[in-house]
Amino acid sequence: MKFINLFRRKSTDHPFDFVSRKVNHAMWESFSCVRVTADDRRPVCINIVMQDISRHMSAGPLSILYFGRFLLKSGFHVRLLIISDKSQTELEDTLRYQNDDITEISSQFEVEPIKLSEGCEIRINPGDMSVATLFNTACAASAIQKKCRNRKFIYFIQDDEREFFSASSLRCAAEQSYAFDCFPLFSTKILAQHFLAEDVGGLRSRRAKVMWHGCPANYFLPPFEEFSRRTEKKFVFYARPKNPRNCYDFAMYLIIRAVEEGLFDGGWEFYGIGYPEPCSLGLPGGRTLHMLPNMPLDEYRESLSTYDAALSLMATPHPSMPPVDLSLSGCVVVTNTYKNKTAGVLEEISRNIISAPLLVEPLLDALRKAVELSGNLEFRYRNAVNSSWPRSWDTAFGAGHLAWIRDIMGAGQ
Repeated sequence: MKFINLFRRKSTDHPFDFVSRKVNHAMWESFSCVRVTADDRRPVCINIVMQDISRHMSAGPLSILYFGRFLLKSGFHVRLLIISDKSQTELEDTLRYQNDDITEISSQFEVEPIKLSEGCEIRINPGDMSVATLFNTACAASAIQKKCRNRKFIYFIQDDEREFFSASSLRCAAEQSYAFDCFPLFSTKILAQHFLAEDVGGLRSRRAKVMWHGCPANYFLPPFEEFSRRTEKKFVFYARPKNPRNCYDFAMYLIIRAVEEGLFDGGWEFYGIGYPEPCSLGLPGGRTLHMLPNMPLDEYRESLSTYDAALSLMATPHPSMPPVDLSLSGCVVVTNTYKNKTAGVLEEISRNIISAPLLVEPLLDALRKAVELSGNLEFRYRNAVNSSWPRSWDTAFGAGHLAWIRDIMGAGQ
């Protein structure tokens, strides 16, 4: 029998090279350290370490780019360190393809592709600050800051990523990422309260300098006269089978049960968004669930006000953006509660959101209520208009965030 010594390697090897074929790729990235070289000739900048970008990006990656946009407009030099096999030119072209807000400032970003698993070298100015954006970027951000005057990095936290994984090595990696000494910036106050209440990563214990912003809705609400001119009743389902936290199979079961039990009369049409490819799926009674293709952000936004009722689940403390987007577009949305994401918290976002625990009967009751309320167009429109949720990235970040970042950049601790 041949034995392999996993722990014997040459001193010149990069960490994990000797087990590169035996470690989950995301796990490998989570603990791979970049080689960092200090270079006073480089301009002082904020390095945003982020995952690969695509043409049709979801709210998470777009939020990161909008944060970068805010930093650019505030006078900082911003470098995007993108974990990608693409060339710099390809990544710059992809940036230019985004919505108008990002396209117009895309050329102001410095863009550099990095391969964490290959132990790439990154040159930094000792006055730099780094931003981690997902659990498997925190180690790289921490490694950069160890060569800087300020040893802590900013952690742009959009969810509790431990909840993405069951008991597993990746859950350990996510847990480790929150244990780094950092400055947390949360996407919502709801999420910040969860992290502090549970003292995730010891944030409360070590009195971390926490900040949060309001991730705005991608919504569209036409004048009421246009909104009320609808001839079909349309149900939409946020269908993401590749993301377990969106509970795709459970949601499909709920929809099938709802149709079987007669919650929807014969006039309803059924649609799915977020599915990997366009297709049609059969429902009981000869109904059809039309899975729509991915679409540009503007097209997606304009479609939202055409839906009457929706189902969108998220088994994490983050409220998730589809329920917010749809509710502010006048749709009645069913979603789930989770830990401190209570019914009261969700109703504060919009009374167009109806919530229930992740249990069959409570969610079916919520769907029944949503279908009933969907016929009250004035109620739906009034709730959409009266929501206090942020509606623009220009209001999501402000003077408080700028002062927070400048204080961090000047602290040098």
